[in-house]
Amino acid sequence: MNYQLSNFTSTGSSASVYQTSSTRQLSSLGTVSVSGGSFGYTVPANSVTTYVIQSTSYAPSATPVNDNTTGTGANQFNYSGTWGYYNSQSGAFDSDNHWSSTTNDYYTFQFSGQQARVYASMAPNNGILAFSVDNGAETYFDTYAATRTDDVFLFATPTLGNGTHTLKVRVTGLKNNASSGYNVPADRIDVVGAGSEVGQGIYKIVNVRNGLDLEVNSASLADGGTVDTYADVAGANNEHWNLMAVGDGSYRIVNANSGLDLDVSGASKANGGTVDQWEDSGSSATNEHWTLIPVSGGYRIVNVNSRLDLEVNGTTGKVDQWQDVSGATNEHWTLVLTN
Repeated sequence: MNYQLSNFTSTGSSASVYQTSSTRQLSSLGTVSVSGGSFGYTVPANSVTTYVIQSTSYAPSATPVNDNTTGTGANQFNYSGTWGYYNSQSGAFDSDNHWSSTTNDYYTFQFSGQQARVYASMAPNNGILAFSVDNGAETYFDTYAATRTDDVFLFATPTLGNGTHTLKVRVTGLKNNASSGYNVPADRIDVVGAGSEVGQGIYKIVNVRNGLDLEVNSASLADGGTVDTYADVAGANNEHWNLMAVGDGSYRIVNANSGLDLDVSGASKANGGTVDQWEDSGSSATNEHWTLIPVSGGYRIVNVNSRLDLEVNGTTGKVDQWQDVSGATNEHWTLVLTN
């Protein structure tokens, strides 16, 4: 039996083994090594085996959203008032940030899930912000620090019921006595999704708009093989995809025919970047990792590296990546378990 623990944030290095069978009654059988988030053990028929692993922790997956992802839809910053923007801020998430020092300027951020975690700068000229959730009472937070540091975890909303929520962050016009200014920064929000995740398994991935299956064209086995959509063909493994958890809430999406990963070619971060298949390039190759964000009727499939959506291009019909467009069903996919 092989056990996969990759969804855990951390695990101990060994598992204590206890077994009950026709000849044993919760007998201690020593330990087995845990390595790389997995372990294996041979068990006899008609037995019950329990593994106890110390120092194990789990954190829910989170989807990061940059401050320059703007709009009124889900996972977008909606700025009200006069907010500055700088796209070359060293240390900031994606090297950019927003800020305002005008009292009662604010931004809202609508998200679907259980929590929003806010990251931004602490700096000598920063002031005090107020945040609230779903029009509730405000909580104040002081973003002053004697030395500037960017992409710092500032605060998190309370754990919320699954559903759609709105975070509001407001410039209060208040500051620490030591601060030289009233700036309230915006840089990044991590969205902790709903409690249920997509299980590992082999799926058909069907585009909501055209009703066709994601496939590797001509059942190619080669690196760089073209990915497109095609009518469902019974038993066609090039239309089947193995979702394999990476361990941080994202997945490798591996073609069942070729064994190669769905990837964004060249780790492109551009709209229209080519999506094809490629051999697994290891844990650092986040252009081969994807998060699944529930939407009405299916999921957005979002590349971890580019944070752009897998889509069927409405002009060319090819499969590529594109920024999230609210309600765009060509960017939405249903998952149909095949095994």
